[in-house]
Amino acid sequence: MEIQYLKKLIEYPAGRDAYGEISFENTPSSMEEILQLELTYNNGTPFPKVLRELLYLAGENCYCLEYNAVDPDFIEPTQTYMQESVRNYEIPNMGLNFTRPFYVIDSVYVGNFRFVYLDEGNDPIVHHIDTRDDSIQTFGQTLSQLIWHVIRHTHNLF
Repeated sequence: MEIQYLKKLIEYPAGRDAYGEISFENTPSSMEEILQLELTYNNGTPFPKVLRELLYLAGENCYCLEYNAVDPDFIEPTQTYMQESVRNYEIPNMGLNFTRPFYVIDSVYVGNFRFVYLDEGNDPIVHHIDTRDDSIQTFGQTLSQLIWHVIRHTHNLF
């Protein structure tokens, strides 16, 4: 796969701990696994380019994002759990349940997920549910920008 958006994730394939030691390495997903995820969560339609790159480079484990918090050994069941949790979460100020296709990219807290909509182009904006007012908020960054932000802070590149 040609990498267009996440070249820095190739350049910095592992995170560092508080002492500057390499401690978190990315683990990729196979193309077969990515195709299965697309079939399951996007009706077989290809994911946005940057999400495909992320999964290809670090789909099983990524030091920039935590998407295996529920069960670190199984990304699909973890994604299923997060998808169901978000889809069952009614957003009062929208007056409807969560129905657009999305993919959870960060699950730092159960019930507080970062996600991208799968219908927003090749480098979608990152969103989350703001539990203070039960609304969907944007981070104001695309997925590639968020990953670069984490890489910069993890490796003190600023």
